[in-house]
Amino acid sequence: MKLMLNKSLQGKLSVMMLISTIIPLFFFGAFSYVTSSRVNEEKTKQIGIDALKRIQANVPSTYFYGKVSAFIFPARHRLPL
Repeated sequence: MKLMLNKSLQGKLSVMMLISTIIPLFFFGAFSYVTSSRVNEEKTKQIGIDALKRIQANVPSTYFYGKVSAFIFPARHRLPL
């Protein structure tokens, strides 16, 4: 490698072109990865929260206090709500 750098201008230009393209490309890739991972995490949390709200809206209140809750939670194991 050292011989190639001392030997020709073409070798020096090739190395400089590689360095000048790979370094910015690496930083752009890292920036894109961090940005997309943050966005994905936020959207995943929001989707989970929305799903829980829809489930909560569809579950009637008698589910926890009626016959079903007596079957799921017997009187001695009833959880305070």
